[in-house]
Amino acid sequence: MLQHNGTVHQDLQDIDWAIIGIHMSISVAVGVFISKNGHKNSKEYLMAGRNQHGCTVAISLLSGMMSGISFLGGPGYSYKDGAAMFLGYITAGILGPPIAAHLIIPFYHNLNITTAYEYFEARFCRLIRSIASVVFVIKTTIYLGIVLYAPALSISTLTVLPMWVCILVTGVSATLYTIKGGMLAVIWTDFLQSVAMMLVAAFALGFGIHACGGFAEIYNTLKDNDRLVTAKFFEWNPFTPPNAFGKDRKGPAEDYWSMAIGVTLQMIAQCNTDQLAVQRWLTIKDLRSAKIGIYQNGVVQIFMTAICNLIGMTIYTFYTKRDEDPVQSVLGGDSDKVFPYFVLHELPHGLAGLLVAGVLGSTMSVFSGGLNSCATSVYVDIIENAMGKGVPEHRVVRLTRIITVIVACCSIGLAFGAAAITGLVKLAVSLLGLTLGPLLATNLLGMLTSFGNWQGALFGLLVGLFGIVWLSVGSAMCPPDKEDCNSFLAIGHLTFFWYGGFLTVITFIAGAFGSLFFPAPPQSQLDGLCIWYDKKMKQDGIETTPLLVN
Repeated sequence: MLQHNGTVHQDLQDIDWAIIGIHMSISVAVGVFISKNGHKNSKEYLMAGRNQHGCTVAISLLSGMMSGISFLGGPGYSYKDGAAMFLGYITAGILGPPIAAHLIIPFYHNLNITTAYEYFEARFCRLIRSIASVVFVIKTTIYLGIVLYAPALSISTLTVLPMWVCILVTGVSATLYTIKGGMLAVIWTDFLQSVAMMLVAAFALGFGIHACGGFAEIYNTLKDNDRLVTAKFFEWNPFTPPNAFGKDRKGPAEDYWSMAIGVTLQMIAQCNTDQLAVQRWLTIKDLRSAKIGIYQNGVVQIFMTAICNLIGMTIYTFYTKRDEDPVQSVLGGDSDKVFPYFVLHELPHGLAGLLVAGVLGSTMSVFSGGLNSCATSVYVDIIENAMGKGVPEHRVVRLTRIITVIVACCSIGLAFGAAAITGLVKLAVSLLGLTLGPLLATNLLGMLTSFGNWQGALFGLLVGLFGIVWLSVGSAMCPPDKEDCNSFLAIGHLTFFWYGGFLTVITFIAGAFGSLFFPAPPQSQLDGLCIWYDKKMKQDGIETTPLLVN
């Protein structure tokens, strides 16, 4: 072993590299195989023909939404804070699917759209649609850069392989099969990656439990070190207490309600306004299959979340029994690195390669899905919206492939800047909350109110964008560990799980308030675009019409 930048590095064995190489080759080969007959039109390339099975999409979305951020950050968070995150995320996994299955997805299926933002133009105006699309593309491009960084962190911690090589290999591999196979390749590669990721995580957990001496030993260790959930965890506290992130703290800095409600809102926002998820659900052949798929996805998400958090608690028990803390003694306080460190030093040869392959797979899944959804949104919401639908089908596919390459290059470039970032879970949740909150509020203004108009929606979005700046500046200049803060910047003490909820509330209130000063849209324009009006028409025996007819 050798010391390098404060982190212990060790070369993987030949069998590990062989496993990683085979995994990467299969991922690219699937994309090539899926597209061997070519794509007849843009509908097949962007929407996988809208004939996919719900179970396939549900399982593919596990790795398609989870990424290496959760695969590394989840165990790291639980190592640091114990069982708290486990309970909060499981609650969100139970609450989210029914809302998505019975409210959001049926609404979108009835509209027969390609992107989530087409609804904004039909309900409000083209300007709102363009703003939403631009926000999504910018957010996703940045997020994909962070997603690429996660496996680079893992491999550079495990080996002396440079981080820039990891970023390039992962990004280029995912880009290749995305360009070649379109959404169909994304779905099937994500399906395979999800299965592999669950197997790798389950095996790592099983080995860890065996090494610790069983569940009873893990429970007793967590209990003796105050790592189990306490009554204080259930106290309502949306603001992080000062000095909550000190080295000697016991228990999480966030409360149960912040985690459960915050993550539930994030899940609803992703199903409602995140093109990466909306596009995937709209590829399913019918509404019934989509509803079943959402519940199936909820089950696998809960399963994987439980495993990742249990891995973190198991690793904590393993090193506590040996009176060691590699996070402080070796990893410079960065708990995101403890899972790959544990795999390298404690698991048999070959298993380290499986873990790296699992991290690479989950990361490539999110990256490929994000590339495809960005390309779809840029073309459908911006280019086609400006030029019309007269572009030949072969040119549509060519344009979306070019857009895919451009977004990939931007995200790969941003990944190099993410190398200075720690706290992967906080970073991911914060970014999603900051951007999806205003979009969710705008969507709800259209779905739930009949008086909401484009002027109010625009005012709400402007307030939401101000809120993003306010939270960003506040969290930078007045972090939770700083007690003496300007009252205006004290918003930085808000628990990061509440970012999305806070922005959703202020954007919705501003949008509703602004709409009161302008005429409400005529009810004839709300056909299929407002939930309460859609239900009223169906009760009256009037059929609603799709927004788009292909």
